[in-house]
Amino acid sequence: MIHIAFNLDNAYAPHCAATIASVCHNHTEQEEIYFHLLCLNLTEESKRLLILFVKECKYRLSFYDVSESLVHALPNLTANHHITAATYLRLFLQDYLPEEVSKVIYLDCDVIVRDEVLKLWNTDVTGYALAAMEDVPLFDHIHRLNFKADDIYFNAGVMVVNLEYWRKNNAGLRFSDCLQRERAKIMFHDQDVLNMVFVEEKKIISLRWNIMDVLFAQPRLIPDAYMKQAQSFMRNPAIIHFAGGLKPWDCKLNNPFQKDYFYFLDCTPWKGVRPSFRSVVKKRGLLKAFINRIGLEYYIKKLIK
Repeated sequence: MIHIAFNLDNAYAPHCAATIASVCHNHTEQEEIYFHLLCLNLTEESKRLLILFVKECKYRLSFYDVSESLVHALPNLTANHHITAATYLRLFLQDYLPEEVSKVIYLDCDVIVRDEVLKLWNTDVTGYALAAMEDVPLFDHIHRLNFKADDIYFNAGVMVVNLEYWRKNNAGLRFSDCLQRERAKIMFHDQDVLNMVFVEEKKIISLRWNIMDVLFAQPRLIPDAYMKQAQSFMRNPAIIHFAGGLKPWDCKLNNPFQKDYFYFLDCTPWKGVRPSFRSVVKKRGLLKAFINRIGLEYYIKKLIK
């Protein structure tokens, strides 16, 4: 049995469904998949649609409703409009998932899986808290969090989590202590917490399992060494991650894999949903929305480079 967990609120229900559709489409093995959804204010209608959809895929699904009071006072929730309180639910995986689940793949709801998920599941995390990919080095996390020079800051949007390790090593108490002690440092929400707590207890695996949108959108911002490492995987990523403020459901992206998101969305009960011009204007302003709509944005960015 492969266990996969998500965090979501109601706004992310369609995007979670698209991610699930991508997992199911690429899963060719006999191994059963069990989806675990940690939910914040997920409506009964969204639950009904997700249940029907996963049943059609012939896999299993459980919901775990988390009280908003558990996360409402956590750091920096208004700093980025695309981040919601649901992001912090990752810190409660060991509390909500059944005790018999000793390992789980965690996926953000803004990823599309393009390869057999069993390959990621087979990552050996014995003796580690988790396995994850190095984050795109757009920020100096090492100095910001007082890490050693050779420490690696990972992206928490795709992880293979050793829940047995979390439970045995009091992860919940360590998260809570970090949130209180290091609150002033926390910029990237629970991702910072996970990195600080598990700075010496994680395994770094291939970037192919977490190729982020910024690599396509703004490659000039990426350090050469990281870009060189990522380039071979960008042609055929195992997971494409639409991290950042602009999502595939917001507007046209400079990302050749945006079409994959809509392909898999159209396999779900939210089939046919597309960003309206009005929603793009609200997100980006009238001029940028118009430039985006007629397809000039990509060429303007090329000229700026």
